[in-house]
Amino acid sequence: MALGAAPVLASVPVLLSRMRRDLQREGRLRTGTAAWMWADYGAYTALVAITLTTRPFGAPLPLPVRAAAVALTGAGSLLVLAGARRFAGPAQLSGTAAGTLVTGGAYRCSRNPQYTGLLAALAGAAITRRSPTALALVGGLAVVYAAWVPAEEAHLARHFGRPYVRYRDATPRWVGLRAPAEVAGPTRPSGEQA
Repeated sequence: MALGAAPVLASVPVLLSRMRRDLQREGRLRTGTAAWMWADYGAYTALVAITLTTRPFGAPLPLPVRAAAVALTGAGSLLVLAGARRFAGPAQLSGTAAGTLVTGGAYRCSRNPQYTGLLAALAGAAITRRSPTALALVGGLAVVYAAWVPAEEAHLARHFGRPYVRYRDATPRWVGLRAPAEVAGPTRPSGEQA
C-alpha cells in the first residue's frame, strides 16, 4: 500500500504547481495537465478502494455511528453529483474550458460542493469500513484541496471579476464553514481599484 501511494503523493506538489501555472498563463488547464490531474484522481481512487477492501480495524462500530457514517457517504456522494451536474460539460468540469460562472444549485451553499462532497463521502466510507489508512488518505486529500482552492479562486476572480467576488464573499468555501479570512469582509479582484 505505501509503495503504491508514493508515486501519487510525490506527484501532487508538481501537479498543483503546473495547474497554478496553467491558470495564470492560459486561463485554463491545458489538456495534458487535466489528463495528469484525472490520472492522479484515478490512482488516488484505487488507493482508497484498496484500503476500504482490507479487513476492518478494531471492534465493530455501534449502529448509530455506522448509520451516521453511511449517511455521510450518501450525502457526500449526492453533493458531488449535484455540483458536477451544474457544469456545461467535461471540458468545463476538468478546467480546460472556462464556461460560465456557476452559482446555482449546490453552489448556493458551497463554493466547492464537489470537493466537500468527495471528502465527506470518502470519510464516511472510511469510518464505515473502520479503515484508519483510508481516513488518513482522506486527510491527505483535504490538505491538497486546501492548497489548491485558493489558486483556483484567484483564477476565478481574475476571469469573472466582480460577479465572482460577490459570490465568493457571500458563499462559504465549504458547506457552512467560513475561514477566518472570509469573515473579515469582502475583497476586490486583483487589479481593481476602490
